[in-house]
Amino acid sequence: MNRATKQLLEENNRRGKQLTPENQKVLVDIVAYLRGSSASTYQQELVHRDILDMLQEGEARGQTAAEVIGEDYQTFCDEILAELPKRSAGQRAVYGLSAVSLSTAVLLAIWLGFGLFTAAIQGAFTLWLPVKLGQLLGGAAIIAFSYGLVEYVCRTSFEDRTPSKVLTVGVFVGMVLFFLLCMFLRQTLFSLHAGIAAVLIAVLFVIYKVTDRMES
Repeated sequence: MNRATKQLLEENNRRGKQLTPENQKVLVDIVAYLRGSSASTYQQELVHRDILDMLQEGEARGQTAAEVIGEDYQTFCDEILAELPKRSAGQRAVYGLSAVSLSTAVLLAIWLGFGLFTAAIQGAFTLWLPVKLGQLLGGAAIIAFSYGLVEYVCRTSFEDRTPSKVLTVGVFVGMVLFFLLCMFLRQTLFSLHAGIAAVLIAVLFVIYKVTDRMES
């Protein structure tokens, strides 16, 4: 994120720690819900700041969060978000590229480390590591599932925090499918040199840093 957004986020986080534990919990749920919206991060943090002002002023008067903004926190947030400008197509593309580049870099680094370790313990060490179909499909599934889970958590931040049976089963099934993909789709598509993989990781990380600074 750009400097102005980062500074605002850090200031909001610092101020949030000054609230009572009860109000901190409410604020965490509100911010999580905001993160699932289509408003830019900067707009979200402006709303975050305004709500902090309201809660702190309410505390000074001895009021709870429910007394300040009402008991229906989701409706309160929806009414605010309805007035905010949404991310443009370009902003959504930058945001998506930032998230995917970082996720891909992390998974590729894990694959590289595991591949070098496996090659070392097998005796015939080589820097040319096989890329298998199950690994590619499993990695894509992990990225898609992870962001789907984050979206779910954001959208349901005001609901019971106890994991539902559907969510628990979903996580379990997702893990099982990933391991099945890796185990049974073992066809080697091509081999990738460890040095090239390291360069790709660096490039993806640079893309993440650049797009993250562009995201407002």
